[in-house]
Amino acid sequence: MRFFSLDPKGNDRRGAGLYLNGYTRGYYGETNDLPERMAAFAHKNGLIFTGPVYNTYLFDELSTPDPEQYLLQVSAAVTETRRALSRRPRSRL
Repeated sequence: MRFFSLDPKGNDRRGAGLYLNGYTRGYYGETNDLPERMAAFAHKNGLIFTGPVYNTYLFDELSTPDPEQYLLQVSAAVTETRRALSRRPRSRL
């Protein structure tokens, strides 16, 4: 299994929290419609993306000879909309 962190802080571990996971097959860098599917699911279920995003290849050239069968897992940190709204400071207007 290969682990790639797109976390700008460069952490090599995932922090505790709520993550939205999506899966797609294809060669490295091919996400197909995964970002759109994840965004639609998040919107429908009251989630907002808070980052970071992690890409993990569950199947790669070491486990399958067919590049079209490489399996990518994308894990994106999310927060429930109602929780995000409750954390915002109230306006003093």
